Amino acid sequence: MRLEGTVALVTGGSSGIGAATARALAAGDATGWFEQLYAAGARGRVPMPWSRRDPHPLFVDWAQRRAVRGAGRRAVVVGCGLGADAEYTARLGFDTTGFDISATAIRLAGQRFPHTTVDYQVADLGFPQHREGFVMPLPVGQR
Repeated sequence: MRLEGTVALVTGGSSGIGAATARALAAGDATGWFEQLYAAGARGRVPMPWSRRDPHPLFVDWAQRRAVRGAGRRAVVVGCGLGADAEYTARLGFDTTGFDISATAIRLAGQRFPHTTVDYQVADLGFPQHREGFVMPLPVGQR
């Protein structure tokens, strides 16, 4: 697999993302860097990525402006990472499943929220195979 001319757009963020992304892409694994990065964060080798206990402020604002209530409905939080948004979703009354491609992130979410009602799962919904000229925008500058 040739990676020349390939661009991976990674913005903002945590130390180690660029190196982990480069290693995974060089190995032909477009999503493997998530596990590498969370595992390195868990070992204290890099700052833990997307490490926030509170839900994303834009998500909270959106939910409050619309008076979102789960009322027993189900919700899925895609790429839940360490669980802050999934936990907030559950507090809104949703029967919540949070999934992430990183087993380390899911393990840490369970440790951070030991009394959770969120069903945390490791899942890979698939990702387009990395091709020459493929641009992958990633919102990694979240706070």
